[in-house]
Amino acid sequence: MLINLNLTYMKKILLLIVSVVFTGTLMAGNADLFSYDKAKVTDELASLQMLEDFVIANPTITLTDLQNQENTLVNEMNLIPTGFYNSMMGEPPLGISSFIWGCVFGIAGVAIVYFVADDKEETTKAFKGCVVGTLAYTAVYVVLYFVAWNSVAWY
Repeated sequence: MLINLNLTYMKKILLLIVSVVFTGTLMAGNADLFSYDKAKVTDELASLQMLEDFVIANPTITLTDLQNQENTLVNEMNLIPTGFYNSMMGEPPLGISSFIWGCVFGIAGVAIVYFVADDKEETTKAFKGCVVGTLAYTAVYVVLYFVAWNSVAWY
């Protein structure tokens, strides 16, 4: 019994040592994750600083004006919006069908699609899903009500 008890403690201690070593190894691998080269960052932001100075000097200028003038500051930087927002135009939020958003989440799903997708067609799909979901929920509720009503023994 004493030997069995000691083996149990030794297993726990060995597991603790292995987990500490493993965790330390994982954390040591990410040591340089938050380090950066200040000179490289400054060089990358130099063109942005020049553009900012130009806009401050000319407060009435717009991005469209700069693009029409073939300004080198704008051409060096990719200022045409091609990021997340424009990639979402005409697509449902999070890749989930707008109909499903409306069907499962109801009015809240329609609101999510309206604000995230910002597309009238996607919002219409979500609204149709909301209507179908409401009708399906109502039909299931009515069927369950009649099943419960008929299962009650009336004496």
